[in-house]
Amino acid sequence: MARLSEQLRRFLDDKAWLENRRIMDILHEIETHAIDLRDDLPSGSFMLLEGSAGLIELPFERALYRPPFRPLIAGIALDEGDAELDTAILYAQVVVDRAELLRNIRLELQMRSQVTLGEVVARHPLHNGLAELVECQRKCSLRSVAPE
Repeated sequence: MARLSEQLRRFLDDKAWLENRRIMDILHEIETHAIDLRDDLPSGSFMLLEGSAGLIELPFERALYRPPFRPLIAGIALDEGDAELDTAILYAQVVVDRAELLRNIRLELQMRSQVTLGEVVARHPLHNGLAELVECQRKCSLRSVAPE
């Protein structure tokens, strides 16, 4: 067992020596090539480095941590407001009649193959303002609207 482990140790030492020798040969070969090419510099720019200056950021130049501001409301007495507001406006909703919009668009498309939003609005005036105009724009841009 001792002889076998001695042989194995010698084998591994020889193997490591051969690997080290091969590495040294490669390094010497690289060194000789570098020395040979020392006077033959490449033409033009060899290697461009953009932004070669280092970014220096010192830790004490940064702002210190500030916790977010939390107002103390618990100790303040709240006053009741006395504003006169008409709350009916909150419940009055404008409903755009999509069926009427589709009818108007299809009616215009029966007369010609293409129609602009301006032409539809000119022939069929808006009743609900911007909401109807946006809905009309959305319907006009859809390909599903076709003459029946």
